[in-house]
Amino acid sequence: MDKIYNNIYRVVNLFQENSYQKIYTGESLEDPNLIVVINELIKTDSKMMNLIDSLKNNLDHLLYFTENDSSAIFITKYEEGMSIFQMIDNIPNTTNFRTNILHDYLNTLRKFDSLPYIFQYILSSHSQFYIKDHDLIHNELIIIDEEKISSDIEFVDVKKRIKEFALRMLDFTAPEKDSELILLLNSFFKNIDIDPSLDSIEKIYDDYKRIYIYDMYLDKKNVSTYSTFDDRSQSGNNAASDFLNDRSSSEKKKFYLPFSNNKIFLFRQDKYAANPLFVALIIMAIAIALFAVFTPMINKIKSNDIPIASFEKEKMENQWKFINMSKTFSKNNKIEEVEWTVYSDNELIDTFNTYNLNLSFTTEGIYRISLRVMDSFGNWSDAYTEEIYHTQLDLEPIEDQDNLDSSQTEPLDSYTITFDDQVSFDEEVVKAGSKSIKMIFSGDETHGINLDKLFLDNNIKISLWVKATDDSPVTVTVTGLNGNDKIFSMSKVQYPPIDEWKQISFNTNTAHANNLRISINAEDMIIWIDDIEINSYK
Repeated sequence: MDKIYNNIYRVVNLFQENSYQKIYTGESLEDPNLIVVINELIKTDSKMMNLIDSLKNNLDHLLYFTENDSSAIFITKYEEGMSIFQMIDNIPNTTNFRTNILHDYLNTLRKFDSLPYIFQYILSSHSQFYIKDHDLIHNELIIIDEEKISSDIEFVDVKKRIKEFALRMLDFTAPEKDSELILLLNSFFKNIDIDPSLDSIEKIYDDYKRIYIYDMYLDKKNVSTYSTFDDRSQSGNNAASDFLNDRSSSEKKKFYLPFSNNKIFLFRQDKYAANPLFVALIIMAIAIALFAVFTPMINKIKSNDIPIASFEKEKMENQWKFINMSKTFSKNNKIEEVEWTVYSDNELIDTFNTYNLNLSFTTEGIYRISLRVMDSFGNWSDAYTEEIYHTQLDLEPIEDQDNLDSSQTEPLDSYTITFDDQVSFDEEVVKAGSKSIKMIFSGDETHGINLDKLFLDNNIKISLWVKATDDSPVTVTVTGLNGNDKIFSMSKVQYPPIDEWKQISFNTNTAHANNLRISINAEDMIIWIDDIEINSYK
């Protein structure tokens, strides 16, 4: 697994694998802070070969590319951030923010117009987009759906995915002054998949700009009618169609600038049209003026957008570590104050003001950890809260383990567990409680366990501790199932230290799953699993 590409990029974990590709997470040997995705696309047939050829020159994040007769390797930069829908669910309903993000989303996608529809479909998924430092990030992660690639993806499928994203962004209660614009945009996006004239992402982007810019930033007091820059015909009886098509047969509608008392207007074409050079100068002046007005609104989020509190948790041998991941959304803005609160059985235990938090609990139970942060403008975030279950065993010094009460709650008994062959409970090697799960590997084998009757939904964190008799690489895979349907699957390649416990964690956002399978691929060793923990939070 220790592959090196171009003497720079090293494979760390196997992320996903199917018959068309292998996806690895990796790192740069030159810059340890640079996370990369190493995507090996397999040339299964001429269709895949053509798809690979189309992709090579269309990825902005591409760092390295190589290919041979059987596969092609794409190495792209990966940036972490908060998922776009998680972001909009946790910020004030700001019209500027949502419409600017929607503008950036379409602007990003339009450069993929030349790609096959299957890639447009993949790259337009909301899961590709994150918010980082108040900017929209697109990771250009090509994850091929085996079912989709075997079918014929059409542009209407791409438009439906864009429609889904847009309507989710526009699903909020807009201030009264913006309600007309939001209704118009909703009307437009609800009909894009049935409008045959919208046959490219570029056209969708152009029409969005026309509605958005000329409704928000032109002076409506002087404008009784609107027009667009193109002459293409559209059908439909919705408000957006009327907006884009409403033209008088006797004269062309006019654009007015909000910063001029004189009615400066443009005619696309009629017998009274102005000199072309004059018209070109006017267009240039309008473009410069709109750029000056519009660019700051695109690139900045108002300083009164409240910060978002969030944290990640890590369970260590004798304590919990909570890592502050909170965000602010304005330039020259940062986290100024931090407030952690810790509860047990709805009773406040303590408060802390450190940026990150380390806790050692003295009693077993369920604890609620809550975080709020304040930014440079004095805005406090909403509280972000998670619950943890802490066992008394984690608190005892190692030398006292033999004195623990054997009747203490066994963490593994909280799950309904079934085993593959060569897998069983072991009462001799344990980390927590009175037993662990033992897997015996003779040769290169895969063994697993199934955890049934669960409820996994929203944001999921799965953690388990492993111990092995050899430090050779092992692949740990967790798969969420709903009946026989696979909902998610994640893999990591690990090098467990010999005879020491190591924690392995997985995070995902998922639809409902009711079963979890944990499988390990290893060769000629024994592996123990213990202290499995599954947390679900919104």
